[in-house]
Amino acid sequence: VVCLDSPGWGGSERDLLRLWPHLPGFRKSVLCGEGLCGSLEGNFAEFCVDVNRHWVSNRLTNSVRGIRDGLRWIDRFPGAKFLVWAHHCESHRWLQVALALRRAKFVVAERAVPATKAEAKNSRSRRFIKRWVGNRAHRIVLCGYSQVENYSAWFGVEKSRIVVVPNSRPVGKIARQVADLRMDRDGLRQSLALPAGTIVANVARLNAGQKGQGSLIRAIGQLRQKGDQIHLLLVGSGDDEG
Repeated sequence: VVCLDSPGWGGSERDLLRLWPHLPGFRKSVLCGEGLCGSLEGNFAEFCVDVNRHWVSNRLTNSVRGIRDGLRWIDRFPGAKFLVWAHHCESHRWLQVALALRRAKFVVAERAVPATKAEAKNSRSRRFIKRWVGNRAHRIVLCGYSQVENYSAWFGVEKSRIVVVPNSRPVGKIARQVADLRMDRDGLRQSLALPAGTIVANVARLNAGQKGQGSLIRAIGQLRQKGDQIHLLLVGSGDDEG
């Protein structure tokens, strides 16, 4: 059973669909929150997957309700193995606690972890929950080896429970290509028809409501009003494209 609550279609969701055919077992289900985007639900339907809508509160103030509802949903899948596909650090907080209380076999795939110690300390309750849940999970999956030391130290999770997904992209090849491009920056700017001045690039799904490009556009506009020669380059695709 995959526990998923994704508001949009992006890299995390693409990775899950790539992984899906390789998951063991004959019957698979998706236990998803109210926020699951319709396009993702349609993609799962192509794999003949059961999609179960649920609502398990994720607010810190709704702990009793969240754990209670989580236990009820878990009991619908007796003997199942669970994969919590956490698209951010706060995903499925009380559902994870319920899985630990039920002593279910579950894996947490952390798609995004705090970048700094200050961010990790932002919520003491969250740190306590992640430490308690993490040391009862079968495995915690991180996306990069550089995250292991910090994750273990910040949240008190045993390193033996942490595994890392090797970078699937040819980072060495990409680094060499970037180095070659930097040899002729002026030629690269001309080939892409980029104007003179400072370029601010944003690479993300084009959905201002979820990715916040609107705030970036307004900020660049304010700088330009002050006379700064600055330009914004948006890279990506999505609902707001065009």
